[in-house]
Amino acid sequence: MEYFIDQSATDPRMILIHLIITYAMFSARRQAEVCRITWQDFDDRTNRQMVRNMKNPSKKKGRDVRCEVTTEARRVLEIMPKSRSGNSEIIFPFNADTVGRRFTDACKTLGIEDLHFHNLRHEAAHRLFELGRTIPQVASITGHRSWKSLARYTHMENSEYGLDKCADWSWWERVENISKVET
Repeated sequence: MEYFIDQSATDPRMILIHLIITYAMFSARRQAEVCRITWQDFDDRTNRQMVRNMKNPSKKKGRDVRCEVTTEARRVLEIMPKSRSGNSEIIFPFNADTVGRRFTDACKTLGIEDLHFHNLRHEAAHRLFELGRTIPQVASITGHRSWKSLARYTHMENSEYGLDKCADWSWWERVENISKVET
């Protein structure tokens, strides 16, 4: 986070990867899903978002799935500027491949081995189980249709059940302050 926040602070033209990471970490969205969600896809009234073309492991074509938005993910949405040209504008208007490449390059630069953007999805689902959410509740956020595919995202044997390790997440202030992007 510090690496990307520092880059954004020094060059405002940089992709706001710290926001994308934060959103993915709390929404359980894949990088391509994050980069195609529009303001029209987010329903403020129901606190749900349409995730278009969500990966469907058994088929070539994805499916559109309406998913619940966590409080933390919504907090990130509230940071993002809404005054773009039209209501259907993409919330995180960045190329998913570029986001992935920047994430991978940062890991190499920082000497972080075996960390992938998809690990954020895994962490988000795992955290929801740690907080005591049921399988259907977690699936309503992640978009999984079966317990079998969702089961790979949780390993509760080493977890402190009911403890929110992100309750006092130290990055919120920096994420929110550096995220004042021009509209």
